[in-house]
Amino acid sequence: HILLRQNYFRHGLVFNLRSDNYLDMLPMWCAKVFPQDNWFEKDVYNTTSDGGDAYTHDSQFLKSCLIYTCLSNQNKCISFDGSDGRRYQNELCFDSSREDKPLALRDLEKYIAAHKNALDADEKELLGVWNQVLTEAKKTPGYNPEFNYGVYQIIQELNTFHEAGRGKSKTKQPDYPALNGHVETLRAKLKEYYKSHLSKKMFKYELLK
Repeated sequence: HILLRQNYFRHGLVFNLRSDNYLDMLPMWCAKVFPQDNWFEKDVYNTTSDGGDAYTHDSQFLKSCLIYTCLSNQNKCISFDGSDGRRYQNELCFDSSREDKPLALRDLEKYIAAHKNALDADEKELLGVWNQVLTEAKKTPGYNPEFNYGVYQIIQELNTFHEAGRGKSKTKQPDYPALNGHVETLRAKLKEYYKSHLSKKMFKYELLK
């Protein structure tokens, strides 16, 4: 079964994500979005497959890639009602609002149930901030309780802004300051999470060189 109806990521990677392979595919996407903060780092690192499938045997690494992907704004998967009359749900997010939970959340919950101390302090904090984002998103008038929401869709559709002031003093102000604040906190903490939990293993398993 195809995991996502939008079964591709942008950034130059194109492959089907299915329920039986997506966990092994996510590290390749995470490698592609490796953060490069300095101009002199551009085009220095390249994604590779020289390490083969060694990374697929590291369940903790796969879990970290799952968490990063589902909380990243660069994961542009959304829920929507199609022109064919069907509803397409985002399965690659951690929205726990509906009884029919997204596959990614179900798999994370299985991992937590199967491993003692499955989440470290950073991961618990990240998920806590995500829950705050989701809580505030539900308060906005555009929120659809029938959708699975990811960070990207919340930012694009619910975390809206208005212009304040005039002339050169004109600024964009969030319509929902609490939601915007949690979104910014999540963005900052997720950036640090990549550095602390993903970077070293990306090079260890030769997903990056």
